[in-house]
Amino acid sequence: MRLPAVFLLGAFAVAAPAAFASSGADLTLAGTIKPEACEITTSGRNMRVGTVSTQDLNRDSYSRLANKWFGLYVHCKAPTRFALKAADNRADSAVLPDDASAEDRERAYGLGWGNGTKIGYYLVNFKPERIWTRYKELGYLTHSSDQGINWNTAGADVHFKPGEYVGVSTRAGHSTGPSALTYMGVSMDIEVNIAPLRQLDVSENFRVDGSAVVELNYL
Repeated sequence: MRLPAVFLLGAFAVAAPAAFASSGADLTLAGTIKPEACEITTSGRNMRVGTVSTQDLNRDSYSRLANKWFGLYVHCKAPTRFALKAADNRADSAVLPDDASAEDRERAYGLGWGNGTKIGYYLVNFKPERIWTRYKELGYLTHSSDQGINWNTAGADVHFKPGEYVGVSTRAGHSTGPSALTYMGVSMDIEVNIAPLRQLDVSENFRVDGSAVVELNYL
């Protein structure tokens, strides 16, 4: 996916002292131009869970399917600070066990609807040993829940929650956000959980239909 250039234009104002007339006015025009510096690619656009028989699903508890692996890579023309953000296109369909933790509820993605019922949810888990800032150099995850204003300590466990910024630093133990990189590669496990059979309408076949978009944001 090729990212568009970002152009931010600051507001401008024309002002004169209230008590005096003036034959001129000051004009301030401010802006930031960020070039189209980076490209984001993936190991594949679609991940398939295959055909699952109802006989292989639990009646009264969630069924966890085999994890799927997913790779994501960013190449930049020059060292650039950026963060990834995921948007869940099926957020209204995520359904979790009643005893699920608040953390899991925040990071769950929906699997769509099957015959009018919610199918379940999936989680996106980073693999810390497979985060690279160059082809042989290990990177450290950091994330922000306020759109890049504050960052957690690099190197701590980070999950890919919908709506949060996730970046990579070249060093651990600081909270200044992602490093300027020319390359980043991450591996993720996709953990799929299907709702109990008693909650599903299995009178007809239905598709697992999770969908999310990963955005690259310049910082």
